[in-house]
Amino acid sequence: MTRAAATQSDGEAFLELGYCYHYGLGVRRDYPLAVKNYHKAIVLNWITEYGREEAIYYLAIALLDTEHNAKARRLATNLLQDATTDDEYPEATDLLWQLKNIDKPKHLQMSTKSTSNIG
Repeated sequence: MTRAAATQSDGEAFLELGYCYHYGLGVRRDYPLAVKNYHKAIVLNWITEYGREEAIYYLAIALLDTEHNAKARRLATNLLQDATTDDEYPEATDLLWQLKNIDKPKHLQMSTKSTSNIG
């Protein structure tokens, strides 16, 4: 994807551009620009629901990669909750579970996850 494609209000292009800036693929790594592009992808109409969930997931990861504080963790948790409403993006579900259980003792983490899968 190129920047020119992203200027056409194509949410999928902004998602790809954000990913490139986030991980330094073909461009210099730039977290603020990655966050900006992920956010644009989320708010545009020209994006699939799966693409929107993927953009939300990677936006949460970018925030966690750059901001190591409770505020960023809360924001990432809120974003991931939005990305998991239909249970079709398992990566977001897994990361959300990890964030919610990061401070719990291991014996509580395992029992919490195993009981959430019952039913």
